[in-house]
Amino acid sequence: MEQIDFHALDEHQKKLMLEIALGNKGKCVSVSEGMCGEIYVFDQGGNVSPRYVCAKIPKPLTNISVEETNNRFVNELKNQLSYNQQRFVHWAFDFSEVLGTPLALFRYWGSDLEKVIRKPELSSKVEKLSILVYVCSGLSHCYKRGLVAHQDLKPANIFLKNVKSDFCDLPDLDIYSLALIADFGLANASLDSSVFGGSRPYMAPEQWDEFELSPKTDVFALGVILYELMSGGFHPVGIKLSDYWPMPLKNNSKKWTKADAWRKWAKSA
Repeated sequence: MEQIDFHALDEHQKKLMLEIALGNKGKCVSVSEGMCGEIYVFDQGGNVSPRYVCAKIPKPLTNISVEETNNRFVNELKNQLSYNQQRFVHWAFDFSEVLGTPLALFRYWGSDLEKVIRKPELSSKVEKLSILVYVCSGLSHCYKRGLVAHQDLKPANIFLKNVKSDFCDLPDLDIYSLALIADFGLANASLDSSVFGGSRPYMAPEQWDEFELSPKTDVFALGVILYELMSGGFHPVGIKLSDYWPMPLKNNSKKWTKADAWRKWAKSA
């Protein structure tokens, strides 16, 4: 009997199959989609710590077989395992499969740098800069463990964990939002799969030209992130990014939904 394709199911059926396959992870309460994977968040109940966990499943890719998609996902997990054991890197704590599709389980933090950027009044300059310091520390660790380029550094892939409530009598400082680098779906993809892409607003010139990538590729993305963080959400190109990307607000230009506009900006002097 031919096995059912998980991705052929509708959203309700996917949630049900995951709840059955994972057994003790509670109810699936939300679903989101990234560039390379689908994220299913589970609520384990108020008496469980951590309360929320998430399952990441590879997303079908155009013109690539299911087998190749799964192989790339497994390779991503192998890479990520070699980068873990560092407090500023997001890690998987378990692995499983559902209907022949691999999945990885992660702690769900509920906050990321994109949310901070969209509500800049909630963060001081010291907190913003400390977050970037933590990101740099995490990246430095990953480079020592074999990372050549993350390729998809962006605010949504930097999770935040506030540790102030975990300890008593901490001094009143703005340094307690720890950053965790996440989503290694495109890490070293230029070497492993000849894939140079990423999220367009953060792509370096060498990604557009498909030249050799390096840690400098991520530094380019970090520069864009720092600019956004300190300017209240403005991209160096001169737009408030969330108003135009990935989908423009009503009556805003659709120019920044096209690759050519971002390529031209990244390669300008």
